[in-house]
Amino acid sequence: MLLSTKGTKTSTKETNTGVIIESKGSLNLVYLDIPLTAKAYYNIGASKIYGVFGPYIGFGLSGKSKSEIKIIGVTETDEQDVNWGSGDSDDLKRLDYGLTVGAGMEFNSFLIGLSYNLGLANISAVTDDGQKIKNKVFGLSIGYKFKSK
Repeated sequence: MLLSTKGTKTSTKETNTGVIIESKGSLNLVYLDIPLTAKAYYNIGASKIYGVFGPYIGFGLSGKSKSEIKIIGVTETDEQDVNWGSGDSDDLKRLDYGLTVGAGMEFNSFLIGLSYNLGLANISAVTDDGQKIKNKVFGLSIGYKFKSK
């Protein structure tokens, strides 16, 4: 199991009848991901390289959205917790699933790896007009392998 953070940031600037409108937003999510991956090793001297592939399932635990809008020098900010569910008043569905592909290297007891998670689930609670939100995540992992005696 992995505790992971996912999210996005947006920024726009537009002019409407001579008025500059700037907006910024961020969405920060915390997930418990369960990878069901297969791992293949290849020995290179004292080190090993490996590749991983397989599905994952994730459960949204918490999240925050922040927004800021600036019009004619006046700034308004807002911060809200994410409402998980699939109803009209909810923001995102809690269940996520997809595919993981990755590669890494193991030397002595240290591991370093890169991975990519392609979300296949539409986590948007609102699906009017074909609206879709899918997680796409690049990951970096660093680890230490304890040896049993």
